[in-house]
Amino acid sequence: MSLRQLVLTPVAGLILCLGTANAGAEIASCGQIGVIIDNYFEAMGTGDVPGLLDLTAGKLGEQHRLQSENPSYPGYLVERYANVEHEIMACAPVSESIVEVNVLESLSWNERVQKQFQLEFFNEDSVMQITNISLSVLPP
Repeated sequence: MSLRQLVLTPVAGLILCLGTANAGAEIASCGQIGVIIDNYFEAMGTGDVPGLLDLTAGKLGEQHRLQSENPSYPGYLVERYANVEHEIMACAPVSESIVEVNVLESLSWNERVQKQFQLEFFNEDSVMQITNISLSVLPP
């Protein structure tokens, strides 16, 4: 698979994608990456733990799997994330199989958080899954 170049232009609200693939491997288009991020936030806001498990892999997937054993976890997710708004600020390839996506998250109590999602081609079907999220709280 060749290197992907993903760029988001926040002003225009468009994501421009450039890239090629070899051996029939499917490129994760910017639209696909946006759908993955949107689905993640939707699953968090509705407490859809099985959905989170489908969207995540690696250490992050394991964290959600462990939390899923707690019967109050779906309710916690709904309480915390039901009114969260998010905006994809930038996408950039890290390697041929890893993309980082910067997302601005606005919470209902005027807290803003910048999260960096790491997505990887994690299985033989070339499906991208979220494997890591790092965050930093921004000043109001």
